[in-house]
Amino acid sequence: MGVGIQINVLDGAGPAMREVVGKLNDRTALHQSIGESVQQGIRDHLAEVSRTRHNTAMRLGAAPSGFWEKAVDNIGLNADGQRAEITIAHPGISRAEHDVTIVPGAGKKALTIPLVAEAYNQRAYRMPGLFVLKAKDGKAYLAKSEGGAVRLFYKLVPSVTLKQDRSLLPSDAEIRLAGRRGMEAYLDAEIAKRLN
Repeated sequence: MGVGIQINVLDGAGPAMREVVGKLNDRTALHQSIGESVQQGIRDHLAEVSRTRHNTAMRLGAAPSGFWEKAVDNIGLNADGQRAEITIAHPGISRAEHDVTIVPGAGKKALTIPLVAEAYNQRAYRMPGLFVLKAKDGKAYLAKSEGGAVRLFYKLVPSVTLKQDRSLLPSDAEIRLAGRRGMEAYLDAEIAKRLN
């Protein structure tokens, strides 16, 4: 899954900068520099997300799963004469653009929502001794009998909708600024080459 981000780093650029960029015959190196700068900005942002977003783990007293850490290592870049394209190969990143509804996989009837630390980041089928418990209100759980008492491990639900969270990515202004830095670095290097 991925998201699409389009920026124009020339927005707000002065006439001199526009003129220099306009004279480039091949903009591949320019777009590569812009893309690398934006890619690093996104990588830094997602690294911060991975360090700070552990609400469920904290609520349950469990160890963080490292879900967002995987996104940091899956940010690709492809640049050519027309544009720089950054891809983020991570199942949760589309939440930056829209709500995401999660449904059970093929052959499964319900999602398992962990209720205790031992269940967090664990596959229910790997936990021995679980059984389905249906409450009077119609809700269903996976539970375990422990010392004569029943302990709930997972809530069973048909789907979960996660609300859009644009803060998973840097703001448009931060992305534009990173792109501008990449453009300026490229132009500075080109000017230095011509002065030597």
